[in-house]
Parts: sequence; structure tokens; C-alpha cells
Amino acid sequence: ARKTHETPAVFIDRRFAVLVYYAGHKPWTGDRNLTYTFPPSKNVYMPTTEGWAAYIDPVTGWGVGVLAPHAWAGLTAYRVGPDWSTASSDCSYFAHTIRMQLRPGLKPYSYKVYVTVGRISTMRRLFAKILKFQPHLVPGTSPTADEAPRDKELDLSVSAAGSKGGGADVVGVNPEQQQQQAPEYGAEES
Repeated sequence: ARKTHETPAVFIDRRFAVLVYYAGHKPWTGDRNLTYTFPPSKNVYMPTTEGWAAYIDPVTGWGVGVLAPHAWAGLTAYRVGPDWSTASSDCSYFAHTIRMQLRPGLKPYSYKVYVTVGRISTMRRLFAKILKFQPHLVPGTSPTADEAPRDKELDLSVSAAGSKGGGADVVGVNPEQQQQQAPEYGAEES
């Protein structure tokens, strides 16, 4: 069975407390309807339709962002420790996720991610430029090896999971618990 895997897991200084991402229906069009949230101390799951996320400082708006062109199954996130903590054990965490089955003999899975720092508008512009040259999965599709562009860094046999229309109904729910209710992107509806 396909399981959710974090590719990659990102741990950032706890003072970067606001998680920002795009989960709208018009990815890469400049739509400014971003989600800003303070994840709780327990893992929550959320959809994303642009394949990036960032934690920012709530005072300065400056932060660290990660683009994962291969990962369209959404995000998972949590925060550990009190606000403004500088303890080394406290962090703000998020991970881009994929859905795949691990099995004996599986080829090594490799991928590229892009990390940048700055304000959200600058990060998003940079990520959009990168995607002009980097193959990536697009929400609403489930490419097969024959249909997908060839790129050794991108395993396109892995398809994203979530509900159609942005997947808002899976926020806060482990996608594996949602698996039977939410069709894969690109799956035929009955």
C-alpha cells in the first residue's frame, strides 16, 4: 500500500513561527490568496498546489522557504516549544510529502529541492522561475512513466494523493486515513 513519505523534512529555528504556502485553484498565476498559519504541536496535514512552503518570522516577514517540485501530496507541519524559544530542542517543522510504496528492490529515489531565504513575494518569484526549467508534478495530474518528461531527479511514477478541487477537506487528517475517500489526482470519478 502507498504510504505518505516526507521528502524532505525541514526543521527550522522555532522563532520562525508562521507557515506560509499556496493551496488555491490558480497556481503560479500570481494569485495572492496565500495561507498563513501557526501549526500546533501535533502533526497536521494540508494541501498545497504550488509545491513550496516557508516559515517566516511573524514580526519581520522574513523567512526560509523550500520548493519540492516532485512532491504534490501536500504538507505536514508542527511546532515544538513556546513562542520565541531559542532552545535547541524547539523547532518549526514542515515536510513536503509524496505517496509511494516501499518494497524490496525499489530503485533509489532521488529528488531536488530548492531552499531560499527572504520575504514570501521574493521566494515565490524565484520558485516560479525555477519551475520554468525544472520538471515538476502538477496538481490534477497523475503522470505515468510514458506520459511524463524524462528526468533522473524526478520519479514521476509516484502520483500525488488528495481530493480534487484543492483537497481542503484533508487538512489536519493523515492522508492514509483519507485514502479511501479521496481519489488520486487525475483518477476517474465514479
